[in-house]
Amino acid sequence: MRSVSPMAAGVIVAGLFASPAAAAERESEVSFSKHIAPILQRSCENCHRPQGAAPMPLVSYEEVRPWARAIRSRTEAREMPPWFIDRNIGIQRYKDDPSLSDDEIAMIGEWVDNGAPRGNTADLPPPLEWPSDGWTYGTPDVIVPSPEGTVEADAADWFGEWGETATGLDTDRYIKAVEVKEVRLEEGPQTKVDDTGRADLSLFVVHHAVITSDAPANVIEPLDCGNETSCGGHDGQLRLTYELGQNPTIFPDEMGVKLPAGSVLTFNSMHLHSIGREVRARVDVGLTLHPEGYEPRFVQSNTGFRRSTMYDYEFDIPSNDDNVMRDGFHRITKPTKMLMFEPHLHSSGKRMCVEAIYPNNVREMLSCSNYDHNWVKVYTYEDDVAPLLPTGTLIHVMAWYDNSPTNKNVVDPRNWKGWGNRSIDDMFVSITRTIEMTEEEFQAGRPGRPPDVCGVAGSAVATRSARVMTNSSTRWRVSARTVILLTAAVTLSSLTATSGQTIIFERGQNVVPAFEGWEQNPDGTFDLIFGYLNRNSQEKVHVPIGPNNYMEPGPQDQGQPTFFQPRRNRYMFRVTVPADFGTRELVWTVIARGKTEQAYGSLKPDYVNDSPLMQKDVGGLRAEREMNKAPMVDIDGPPSVSVAVGEPLNLTAIASDDDIPPRQPASRRVPVNYNAWGLRLAWIVWRGDGNQVTFDPEQFDIHPNYDGNSPWSPGWEPPPLPPDGRFDVAAIFHEPGTYVLRAYAHDGGLASARDVTVRVGGG
Repeated sequence: MRSVSPMAAGVIVAGLFASPAAAAERESEVSFSKHIAPILQRSCENCHRPQGAAPMPLVSYEEVRPWARAIRSRTEAREMPPWFIDRNIGIQRYKDDPSLSDDEIAMIGEWVDNGAPRGNTADLPPPLEWPSDGWTYGTPDVIVPSPEGTVEADAADWFGEWGETATGLDTDRYIKAVEVKEVRLEEGPQTKVDDTGRADLSLFVVHHAVITSDAPANVIEPLDCGNETSCGGHDGQLRLTYELGQNPTIFPDEMGVKLPAGSVLTFNSMHLHSIGREVRARVDVGLTLHPEGYEPRFVQSNTGFRRSTMYDYEFDIPSNDDNVMRDGFHRITKPTKMLMFEPHLHSSGKRMCVEAIYPNNVREMLSCSNYDHNWVKVYTYEDDVAPLLPTGTLIHVMAWYDNSPTNKNVVDPRNWKGWGNRSIDDMFVSITRTIEMTEEEFQAGRPGRPPDVCGVAGSAVATRSARVMTNSSTRWRVSARTVILLTAAVTLSSLTATSGQTIIFERGQNVVPAFEGWEQNPDGTFDLIFGYLNRNSQEKVHVPIGPNNYMEPGPQDQGQPTFFQPRRNRYMFRVTVPADFGTRELVWTVIARGKTEQAYGSLKPDYVNDSPLMQKDVGGLRAEREMNKAPMVDIDGPPSVSVAVGEPLNLTAIASDDDIPPRQPASRRVPVNYNAWGLRLAWIVWRGDGNQVTFDPEQFDIHPNYDGNSPWSPGWEPPPLPPDGRFDVAAIFHEPGTYVLRAYAHDGGLASARDVTVRVGGG
């Protein structure tokens, strides 16, 4: 029996298939023993084995034969093994690559077509001896378990800290590789498999985990990096992001990640997802260490995590669209060697490409990878092909999304999708590790590489401005807003960009209703929660209740707005449905600018929501989420009044709060990672043509507006609280009609509102 050492799964039978013979030159019959078993050992057994992550073992002929047709189907589609690098674009040599050659896939097909024969058992390769407990990169030198957690059967996605665990090291050591795996603390089968070999993947409740060494147990504070997209700090720390279905992270021999003596691993940010039954789980961190006395040539030194980059309120993925593209740019400021990249999208993610635009304007597509949200892979370049990037290189990251019925990961493709923390929402993240080099080190690494691959150092590359063009109707933005490029090595830097070169219009665009999820009330009823995206950055759109703004089934009017503020407005209103609502739906239709958009409200489990999750989506609160209560707000006066055109209407709202979260201005970086904290109140027009209403004093914007008077504007501070919490305003109406004015109170996490109906007569 052979033992599997690190990387053996990728190389142990490489000689057998490094240059496979053409089908015509093979024996007349492909057999399991001679041809198929070696493929499975190299590319499948690391998961498909006892104690492996896969739902069924594929080791012996008896185990493999019932799945022969499913194996052919999944390998021909290149769904298995899960490795999604485009074989026709960019770099093709990666560490820990389990993918099959075209000839190997053809061999599997030929074997199945011939009845999947066993063959001569004497031809079988010796069995592999795998590490215990499901590890794929050898048995770790150190295993650090997280604290345990319980995931409720039907809870909303949970985000928070799980505490810390000591590493037990009494000397400084350097990390060679890291593997993280979810451990289920329960008995019995953990997955179900259909007859195509597809598992329901209910093994996994941990969507992602951010793990650091020697960090505070509760939070990683963002560093103040000014306007830079990267900054340093937290020297000597490990910073690792584990994601669903991830393979090990392997560092090059010339670089080590230091783990100090007496260090702890802190599980800073856990994202947990319910799977329909209560589960106890933890994650284990397996550390493979360099030998004692090892001194790396390059030492990784992580930085603070620019959490602000994870928030984008301009993300726009239409319903039933199978090819939505977003992109962003990052400028390399020092000679750099890129070690790996890892796409992180969400359920509608389809593909990501990374391109280098060198200072001599030569463009090179480094890597392209398809994406499956159930298998978030790390692609680590072989050392001699890892990209060398001179100062001034632009890294161009592109991502594509499929929000259509063809994407099996999308819960309801009829619904519009925007940025959000839940798996059913979307993100645009490219995680990459690099080594920053001196010019001498960079030049020493260039021999043997084509000049165009390394670029020509010293040429100027103009970076794109935040606003390339502005006129009365359109705005182009290529700025730090949507994508994250997390670069870790000597620095861990971050990039965001607003949908690449997506045009953001100031006016003339339509409105998209958004279904935000549901909550169950104490009496057993449910609240369906809605918001919207007004695709204009300046224009406020009025769509009266009626044929262009209605709910169904039931009355057309179920409390929805008719006056839409610009851009993304989350969690704006609720509709209560009965306890027996079941599989029924409530559909909100808005027709504007000739376009029909709909939001489909349902009780589908993935749409479950709760107060902590909503606060994270709008404010970035941390531990305060669990304790925060929404502000109290009331109107000092009758709920319905009459006034003439041009006559000032004096209104007063009274609001108070629990001072959670504490008052704090918004970040001064764009995009901000949280809105300003602390009680504030704005009067807005909820119904009626708000373009015909003037407020004195002028009210701040309640929607994210990065360059306006909004709690999301860099440096914005909540106005001083008025005496006795009384927020006074004078409203003047310029056209007759019926209006609804809303006093909208927010504390940075939760909001409350009270309405006044105003009937305006002719002056």
